[in-house]
Formats: sequence, C-alpha cells, structure tokens
Amino acid sequence: MKDQEFELTFHPKPTLRKLYVEITARCNLSCVMCFRRSMKSPQGDMSEEIFHSILEGTKDFPHLSEIVFGGIGENFVHPHFLSWVREAREKNLEVTIFTNGTLLDERKIEALLDLDVSRLMISLDSPDPLGYDQIRGHNLEKLLAHIAAFNEAKKRRRLDRPWLISEFVLMRNNYHSLPALVDLASRYDIREIHLTNLMPFTSAMVDQSLYHPALPDDLDDVLAKARLRSFSGQVALIEPEFSLKTERRCQFMEDYACAIGWQGQISPCFRHLHSYQEYVYGRKKDVLAYDFGNLQEKTLYEIWTSQKYMEFRYKIGHGIYPSCPDCNFVNGCDYVLDSDADCYYNSPGCADCLWSRRLALCP
Repeated sequence: MKDQEFELTFHPKPTLRKLYVEITARCNLSCVMCFRRSMKSPQGDMSEEIFHSILEGTKDFPHLSEIVFGGIGENFVHPHFLSWVREAREKNLEVTIFTNGTLLDERKIEALLDLDVSRLMISLDSPDPLGYDQIRGHNLEKLLAHIAAFNEAKKRRRLDRPWLISEFVLMRNNYHSLPALVDLASRYDIREIHLTNLMPFTSAMVDQSLYHPALPDDLDDVLAKARLRSFSGQVALIEPEFSLKTERRCQFMEDYACAIGWQGQISPCFRHLHSYQEYVYGRKKDVLAYDFGNLQEKTLYEIWTSQKYMEFRYKIGHGIYPSCPDCNFVNGCDYVLDSDADCYYNSPGCADCLWSRRLALCP
C-alpha cells in the first residue's frame, strides 16, 4: 500500500474565548510550594500600554467573554489593578481574580463589589494557623478576618457575587487537614474548593507529592471524609487525579484560552509563561518560557491566528504529541530534560505536562 499524504489547511478564525492575564510577577508572599522560587524569568509589572492593547484586541473576538487576572504574582500589588478591573468590566467581560487574600481591605472589598466581579479565588492551604503560616508565611486569622469582612459587605449590600473559591495545593504535610478545611469553607461561605497536586521544583520537595512514589495508605479515607462534609456543607470539591490515566486533555485548548505575561508575551498556558524547573515523577525538568508573539509587536488577533499557533492548538487538542511519564525510554531520553521540544518535533513540548493528566489542575 502506498504511503498516503494529507494536507491540513488552517483557516484563521476569532475563536479566542478566555484570557488569563498576568499583570505582575511580583508577590508579597513567598510560599514554600510556589515555583517563583525557582523562576529564571525577570519579575515586574505590566505596563499600561500592554494592558490597553489587550483590551483593544478584545474587539476582534466576538466570543471572548472572560478575563482572569492571575499568574505568578499577586494582583493587588499592582498599582493599577482595580482601575484595570473596572476597564475590563466596561468591556462587558466577566472577571475572575486570583489572590492570596492578604491585601484585602475595606476599600478593595467595596471596589470589588461595585465592579460586580464574578469570582474571587483565594489560596487557602490549611485550616490550621501553624500549618498555614508554614506554607504561606502569613497569619491565618488575619486572612479569615478579611474573608469575614468581605462576606459581611456582600450581606449588607444583598449581593450574591463575587463567589468565593479557595485553592488548596495538596501535599503530604497538609492533606490530612482537608476535611477540616471543608468545614471552614462552609462557615465562611466559600462555594468551591479547587484541589491540585503539588508540582515540586526541588528534589527535596519530591517526597511531598502525593502521587509519587506511592499514594498514602489513608488518602482514600481522607478524601471520603472531605467529600461527605462537602455535601453537608454545600461546598463543591473539585478534585485532581492521583495516578496516570490514559486520557489527556488540555483545559487551555478546550476553553479556547491563552495566557498573557506581564511583558506582553502570548503563551499557550500558565506553564509556559516563565522559565523555571520542576520535578516530574522525580525527574528534573527545565520548563522554558515560550510564546507565539508579543503584544508590543503584534495584535492579539495576529498572534492568535498565526499559522504556528493554530498548528500547535490543533496538535495539542487532538493529542498529537507523545507521553513521557509512561514511555519505556524516558530514562534515556534527552527530550525530557527540558520543554523546548518533544520527539514528535512539537515546540513547545507538552509531553511531560501533568496538568493534561489532571494530576495538577489548571485554575
């Protein structure tokens, strides 16, 4: 049988629906599991010119409905953050905000309520003051006071939004506290808890991951208790996987989303916004920053509809890339050393991505 040749033709379309915008790479905390600690990229704030080019570019995408303010930094350290949220809302974009919650005060709370933000996602990795301090280096009681003030302001103004959602990074030293965290979330009107597994960035942190080298014996029991309490407390528990599954799904591809770094670079997802190191099943890997263009040079539409970006989205969306974690040759392969490319010659390389296996959950 003769070899058959196929030709794919890509037709540029304004299919972008969701933007993740990193307005700053700076943060007021230095959490133990944050890969900012191994980040090799520069840290700074997004300029007004870049942000306004983003908003200007939204007019070219009729299905673009949501902007997520988040990235490697803390949004509230940026001096223009609240005014930029206002400008996004004036464009009729739904707004989700990631925050560690430590900088919330009365003025910021009232502003968020005035702006009718959709969701406020707060990092909360322990219901115990000592455990929270060890992870985040901050006082839990102060954070809970901010959340209580936020809820009181919503109640006073008879508002249902923004929804409060917490993010919890699962590690061996905190997963036992998950049922208690569900109870705390119920008391503080937190609607959802998003769980994600730790992605270690040092060899010492590898032993803190739940999925490697073996699952804790009591993990199922802890999760069962947390689920039961989530039902009674009316808190949705969003769980990751804890072992490799055959299915691979990229949430950024499925949501027709992209990530925009503080310097204006358009990356396919958060993972490729910056250069840092991670340990994938104990293997050290250099994740390299990768972008398909920069808003300082091209428009959002030009970048999204570029041949290279469209081809990348097609391949990832259809699973046309290898799988490193369960490959027989992984221990002798140079492709797994960094994310520059994979053995199918895709660039960037997504073959080692544990987010696509739902071991780590995209925000």
